[in-house]
Amino acid sequence: MKKRILIYGVGTFFSKILVFLMVPIYTRVFSTSDFGYYDVLISDMQMIVSIAFIEIWSGIIRFMFEDEDRFRPIKTMLRMMPLLMALYGGGVFILSFFFEIKYPCVTVIYGIMYLLFSVSNTICRGLEHNSRYVISGLISTLVSCILSIVFAVALRLGIQYLLVAQSIGYTLAVGYVELTTKAYRKAIRSTYIEGSIKEMSKYCIPLMMNSFSFLFLGTYNKNIIISQLGENLSGISAYVGKFSAIVAVLLSVYTLAWQEQAFVSANEDNREDQYSHYLNVYIKLIGLGIPVYIMACIIFSPVLGGSNYYNSEIYIPLAVLGGYISNFSGVISTVIAVKKKTNFILYSTAIGAVINVVITTLTIRSYGINASALSLCISFGVTAMLRYYFAKKDFDLKLQWGYYILMIVETIIILIGLYKIGSTISINLAVFMVMLIIWLMINKNFIKSVIA
Repeated sequence: MKKRILIYGVGTFFSKILVFLMVPIYTRVFSTSDFGYYDVLISDMQMIVSIAFIEIWSGIIRFMFEDEDRFRPIKTMLRMMPLLMALYGGGVFILSFFFEIKYPCVTVIYGIMYLLFSVSNTICRGLEHNSRYVISGLISTLVSCILSIVFAVALRLGIQYLLVAQSIGYTLAVGYVELTTKAYRKAIRSTYIEGSIKEMSKYCIPLMMNSFSFLFLGTYNKNIIISQLGENLSGISAYVGKFSAIVAVLLSVYTLAWQEQAFVSANEDNREDQYSHYLNVYIKLIGLGIPVYIMACIIFSPVLGGSNYYNSEIYIPLAVLGGYISNFSGVISTVIAVKKKTNFILYSTAIGAVINVVITTLTIRSYGINASALSLCISFGVTAMLRYYFAKKDFDLKLQWGYYILMIVETIIILIGLYKIGSTISINLAVFMVMLIIWLMINKNFIKSVIA
């Protein structure tokens, strides 16, 4: 598990973290309105891809670890592609009635390349070629970042060229994976087993419905912000969302390693102890690191955002906390996926989605961006608790909830400080140091073991 964390950590740091370094460029080159529109468009398209292609990459990796011929699940996907592409076209068409797609051709191509890139990442992980997974991410990120700078800064082209840059990055990464693994060529030669499409669909469709429900746990909020509060505040929300997004990227290091560990350990006698251990490490190591990260974001936010985003730090704590709770619910869902009970994942997401829609719709006008963030914290919290309840039906999990409560208390203290005392560099640094010391003291044994 620690080896997997190290591999994914190196890859994440040198690839996806670079995207965060682009934020100061975007916030200074593009208006808040353009930045807000771009953020909502990306979220909507990624959601459409997840729904139309029924989260096919999640099914691929699950069956790659189970099938003796690891390329057979890819062949199953290829057989399903004509129908899935038709669903994708229909999804984009339906989206156009609710959200203006200003750049249709580029947008459609972006969605397809996003799909292929997601599948390529899954192929690398399913073949346990983690180094290729890392290199693929590096290629995608470096190319898209360099082209984004050329298009945005040097050539002063429009926001749509960020989509072009990302699409080119995805294309080269997909090409690299195929050249080094020959996965699609080997998949074509694999023997198709009758009923594989049915089995894959049975596993993936609940996940697709889960993605549809997830539409109302995040993407819905972005759309309601742009429609109710305007593109300017949507841009502010998009900027603050980058701090939450970087949390998701960092947490994906643990999540990816944990997902593989959970599937590999699915038939071991001590799996319950393993699952409890790794979930508790997640709560202590990452959960208590969230308040530390929030304070770092508050300190550096004025530098990263520039003049258009001053005073946006009051939106950071709840946005980041919501991102963590969302990821925590995803970590618990992996335990459910071990038993292939993906319908339970759907139920929990659907209930959380209903709660989010109700709270956000009722409060967005009165409390603005923070209403959306608080609604997500509550909704993802309910989703996480439901998934924990479902997981307990099959596994005797023993989680240390006290550390989770401590994280929430520290975040509330930060919020009170921002609203009642104000944001000064000296106070922020003091709070940052105190919370960092608490994190180091609680996690000192784990840190020592990783260093060793």
